[in-house]
Amino acid sequence: MLQESRLYDNVLFTLLSTRSLMNEVERIDDRTFSFDIEPAAGMISAEQFISNMNMFLRCMKTNFFNIPPFQTCVSEIVSNSNQELRNLISCTESSSDEELYEMIYKLIISNFIHNAKYVPSIVEALSNLDIPIKEVQEYTLDESRKILQLLSNVAFCQRGRGNVLELFDNIDARLDYFSKSDNYVRNRRRNTEKYKERYINSRIEDYNKMFKTYNSKKKYLKYFE
Repeated sequence: MLQESRLYDNVLFTLLSTRSLMNEVERIDDRTFSFDIEPAAGMISAEQFISNMNMFLRCMKTNFFNIPPFQTCVSEIVSNSNQELRNLISCTESSSDEELYEMIYKLIISNFIHNAKYVPSIVEALSNLDIPIKEVQEYTLDESRKILQLLSNVAFCQRGRGNVLELFDNIDARLDYFSKSDNYVRNRRRNTEKYKERYINSRIEDYNKMFKTYNSKKKYLKYFE
């Protein structure tokens, strides 16, 4: 239990250190930590914020326990899923567990869905589940749960190998970083575009390898249910 507590403390620190959360953290009314006080207008309950984040972390740990480093996965998700993060944080005490989990699932799958525009194998994998590519907010709870389960299964089948972190990376964010790099050579348009092309192709290859491993081993998943 102590080890698990330390893990969550470390991951929560990672969460609070990410830029995407900073504006939301500033909205926490810390008076609500120890007293039965309603948050001021435009503020959120500190206790509810911690509760929502704890549910998110536990969902991540339950579904992706064999991914190292776990903190990096969390950081990638919250850094590049601003709207989904706000939606989760905005959930109040009146929100049902079903509503909370729907927001959590959408937050976790957000980068994966966004990457589909570059990676055909993502589209194919979801098509096999009869799930179309659309805006993350348009997915139902059931669809979001199925996509999360797919991600969990793909990650599990890698057995701690492969570039599993790419499941949580955001290709657009990386491309944007390349474009804004202060490296003189890379900033020349031709080199920048070639660099982007190589990066996208490498991500496609990573996903193809992960899905190939998943497809060859998924028949054994039933023994771990």
